[in-house]
Amino acid sequence: MSSYFYKGQRLATKLTAGKTGSVFAGAEFVLGEIGEKMQLLLAVDRQNSIIKVRNSRCYSPYGFDEVASRESILGYNGEHRDVMSGYDLLGNGVRAYSSVLMRFCSADVLSPFGAGGINAYTYCEGDPINYLDADGRMKVPVKTSAPEYKKSYGISRQSHAIQGDSNLLPLSIMEKMVKAVKNVKLRPSSTVGPDSQMKRAVPHKFWKTVSQEVARYPDFDPQSYADKMVAAARDKGGKNLSKIPDSMVVSALSHYVERGASSLSAWSGLKELHALEFISHESAHSALMQQINRVVRTNIPEMPVLTRE
Repeated sequence: MSSYFYKGQRLATKLTAGKTGSVFAGAEFVLGEIGEKMQLLLAVDRQNSIIKVRNSRCYSPYGFDEVASRESILGYNGEHRDVMSGYDLLGNGVRAYSSVLMRFCSADVLSPFGAGGINAYTYCEGDPINYLDADGRMKVPVKTSAPEYKKSYGISRQSHAIQGDSNLLPLSIMEKMVKAVKNVKLRPSSTVGPDSQMKRAVPHKFWKTVSQEVARYPDFDPQSYADKMVAAARDKGGKNLSKIPDSMVVSALSHYVERGASSLSAWSGLKELHALEFISHESAHSALMQQINRVVRTNIPEMPVLTRE
């Protein structure tokens, strides 16, 4: 008999006959497995399916493979497969899926009129390539593969998406401008962690273009715009863990929007920032910029982290 321990929707530890196997993972992908007498590094695809441990593994679109003895606890889509039944136990074990039958063994409580789809037994509504089902209840899109993030990134003044539309909210202006990027030869960094990504500088070219575009709107108020940006970031979970109050972040962000990311030397809140309990003026400036970058990246998560080629 086996006991299973989960962390959220992901299997963390399996205990069988006194032997323990634990899985460790990053924010999105499974990385390895540790047992009493083994340590395995796992190679996975974009759906978290284990494709290589010591020997290569391959699956049919619905997850069938012919490997009899499994080196890893996890398999197709990073899910655990019960050795005795051959079923994948999805949703922390609440629902069994058969890769041989290409269907679930019990009906979906969210079908036929809810998110589970019209067929209560089908897996990902018949599209296991572009979707996966981690909780046994509904399909979710597979994350875009890594090469998608390596496309050229830049900002062009030719933002046709907002031409002639004066009713757009300020936040919508910025989102559309990010999608219109073309020219600057920068590329996303693949070696930066999620938390560090949020602190990374927003490209100077982006700020300059923002200030040029918003200047086309006579009634545009940078202070109100910055206030909306900060409020939206907080609503989306972008917390302020620094000594710098949100009111100061709003003021500095307004300065950046209005002046196209010029230095803070002309910012009216500089003395107030220096009065805070930081080791130096430089560390205060750095903390403020990290907060501004977090606000922008929380509102626009699709903006990549950039490094010059």
